[in-house]
Amino acid sequence: MNIYYIVLVFFLTAKISFGQNLDKVDSITSKYKINFYTSPKRIAKRINRDFESELEKARAIYTFIALNIEYNRRAERFIFKYKNRNKQRRKLRKRKEYIARYTLKQGIAVCEGYSILFKHLADIMGLECQIVTGRSKGNKTDLGKLPSINHSWNEIKIDGKWYLIDVTWGSGFVNNNKYTPSYNDFYFQTDPIKFYLSHHPTDGNKIHSTYTDSQFKMMPLYSSYFLSSEMELVFPEIGEINLEGEEIKIGVRGEVGDFYYNYGISKAGQKIQVSYDGDVMLLKIPTPKDQSKYLNIYHNRQHIVTFLIIRKK
Repeated sequence: MNIYYIVLVFFLTAKISFGQNLDKVDSITSKYKINFYTSPKRIAKRINRDFESELEKARAIYTFIALNIEYNRRAERFIFKYKNRNKQRRKLRKRKEYIARYTLKQGIAVCEGYSILFKHLADIMGLECQIVTGRSKGNKTDLGKLPSINHSWNEIKIDGKWYLIDVTWGSGFVNNNKYTPSYNDFYFQTDPIKFYLSHHPTDGNKIHSTYTDSQFKMMPLYSSYFLSSEMELVFPEIGEINLEGEEIKIGVRGEVGDFYYNYGISKAGQKIQVSYDGDVMLLKIPTPKDQSKYLNIYHNRQHIVTFLIIRKK
């Protein structure tokens, strides 16, 4: 038997088994419920009882939080004062323990609560984990500028290797200031190449992050649908489109389908006629006749990317 065939079969079998194991973890963890008396130690104890491997435990933490904690900007924000470094460390440790308990009891959080609770549960179970603060691009108003430090997520070590986790974005999404629960496992062990198209760490905890502030500032706004797909934006390479001529050209590689566009409206609009240059799909879009600021592109009516329109003065 061909050695390549044997290796391929082994790889595919391992991949299917890996997915099935995580599906089983999700199924078991989805039955966990929280109430006012739920404590981090009680949840950690249950996860330790139900699962053995580091991967399963990390996934159980992720799924449990994503399914049970809702994003809510009214969640309490925590500020404290300190006189010296020792008091700062003590207060910071107590503050994080309090936030973890508060998040579980109230069932709501912003990204701080999500990431602190994830790390707190990981710490109890002996998993090496850290919190990363940084910037994220999740709104069209972030285009063309470097967002403020507005987000936090986690890095966790599983079987000796560090992985990226964003349980906030994995729990659902916010549109027009309304949170919609929508479990998404794309943000568990996310490929760094994809992750850093929407996340930009501000401290030294960077796994394979090579983008500068200037590069992140100029990135388009990518959707989770796009990032979790096999699609790749070939051009333009930045998030700003300077209007020249009668049409805008965009190159996409990957999944074939129907493409649509609109200028700033929330729903997919006009269908785009697609041509090909090798394996690159060429999208040609007429320039707007009005003063629209944003160009949205959709694939099978799912939003994939938004650009900022720049007009000559």
